[in-house]
Amino acid sequence: MSTPTQAQLYYMAERNYAELNKDFLWLVEHGMTREDLEANIRRRPSLWTRFSGWLGKLPGRNKESKQ
Repeated sequence: MSTPTQAQLYYMAERNYAELNKDFLWLVEHGMTREDLEANIRRRPSLWTRFSGWLGKLPGRNKESKQ
């Protein structure tokens, strides 16, 4: 088994980020709330902070209007 090249490692990381983004959008489409995202950011900031721009776009748990 050979060691991946730097370019291969880069594209593997890019594919991983793309999958994470796709998974996040699936969560948004299926009812993720602002409170859910806030809890995820607190629990694992290294993964979830990149989605903090969505906090003002997601509905609250009580289905209140977006801020």
